[in-house]
Amino acid sequence: MPSNQIAGNHKHEKQEALLGIGATVFLWQDGNGQLHEEVMNPDDELYLFIISSGIPHAVINKSPNEPAILYEYFDDVQKNVKKVDLLQDLERS
Repeated sequence: MPSNQIAGNHKHEKQEALLGIGATVFLWQDGNGQLHEEVMNPDDELYLFIISSGIPHAVINKSPNEPAILYEYFDDVQKNVKKVDLLQDLERS
């Protein structure tokens, strides 16, 4: 992922697992509409994020000048992906 870029910003029917390396932040919205933001590899520790079906989510490379790596794993072919705008929702909160 290039610096200051966003991946995802969508939701879908399948489960997904994400692994981010670099200045990556995982943004997701729970069933109550509350937004959550988590650093994906704090202190250079790697964490695998499991996203249940139907959960709006995005990954942001917050580095101003360094690329990041994002690995995505799916439990099946992704169908019915719906674009969302979590960043706009985050700015409102």
